Amino acid sequence: MPYNSNHSENYSNLDTTDLLRRLNDGKVVVLLPVIILVFLMMITGIIGNTIVCIVYIFKIKRAPSHYFILYLAMLDLVSCSIGMPSELADLFQPFVFPSAAACKFLRFVLSFTIISSCIILICVAFDRYYKVCKPLKSFPMAKVQKLCLFSFFIGAVFSWPALVIYGLKNALTSVPNLYGQECSTSDTMKGKPWPLIYYGTLIGAFTITFAIFVTLYVQIGREINRRRTTFVGSRINNDRIKSLVSEEESTTFSDDDSKFHKNKVRKSSSFSQLKEHIVYYFRAESEPGKGDDSNNVSSNGGTVKRRRKSSRRYLRTTYIFLAVFIAFLVSFVPYLVVNILRFSKVAFVDMNSGSDEIIYNLCVRSYFISNFINPIIYSLMNNTFRKESKKLLRKCRLN
Repeated sequence: MPYNSNHSENYSNLDTTDLLRRLNDGKVVVLLPVIILVFLMMITGIIGNTIVCIVYIFKIKRAPSHYFILYLAMLDLVSCSIGMPSELADLFQPFVFPSAAACKFLRFVLSFTIISSCIILICVAFDRYYKVCKPLKSFPMAKVQKLCLFSFFIGAVFSWPALVIYGLKNALTSVPNLYGQECSTSDTMKGKPWPLIYYGTLIGAFTITFAIFVTLYVQIGREINRRRTTFVGSRINNDRIKSLVSEEESTTFSDDDSKFHKNKVRKSSSFSQLKEHIVYYFRAESEPGKGDDSNNVSSNGGTVKRRRKSSRRYLRTTYIFLAVFIAFLVSFVPYLVVNILRFSKVAFVDMNSGSDEIIYNLCVRSYFISNFINPIIYSLMNNTFRKESKKLLRKCRLN
């Protein structure tokens, strides 16, 4: 902190309440860059995620991948509209936080949104894996909805300890023997193992999410690269097709990222029918830029064009979710690093300078980055979302 004991001389005639208020105001000034940044993320996140929710509910035809995006946007909106304002209240009251109940609610909401997002991202990873590496399998719409609701349930189950662990903690000020109150791990938890177990569980969940994502997306990358080498001229490697048919026989094929998907299970044990699906699937991804010719799977040129366009959209969706995960990962790294450094007493223990205060408080709130940046990712990588968002903003201006 940028305070020292000399300040106590200026406050000698103040009672404890006024003294704490003065010290609190001084720390708020130091934390002003953090406050401004969180405020900007909050406004950007509320506007961006509201647009995502409106567009994906009313403007874009439903598809399983769209439900994942919609549920993530809902969680981000909760974090931006409840979590971030609560954090601002915390930043404005570093020594005089008024309520243990408010602190518990704040930490519960933040834990809930983070854990639920982790579960949804794991579901997304498996969904993308099955679509790329198991092209005859898919997650139907009903299953995706259940998975998203399941993620909410798991988020609530793993977040409830926050209601017990967090609360009011004595905060040491620059004035000797004078303590304020901050929203942190409750003083009632001193000497108990539960905070350490809880923090360890959260770090473990993050590590598992990271490991699953890396493993599955490495497999996805390998499969996409393998498909690019499957073609010899304009012919499909029949051995490859036979192995897929043998592996996936009697399962379903559905390109449910396509706007033409009817959400029906299509079963077939016919090699020729399965081959037609696989040939289209491989060719559309391996040669997305080529025009239709006589060797196309379907004699209907319009159908082939639609399928090829659908496949490009399908791959783009995979890349969008990969970008969302990378943003999630990057936003959490500073949070984990500074907490590990402080827990191990390597750094950020005393924080006797304003720069230390700013860096620490920025990093411990770095996870908010993913809450406001996801709509930006959708805007940059999804043409349909970008167009619909522009239309919605134009309507808002006109009204």
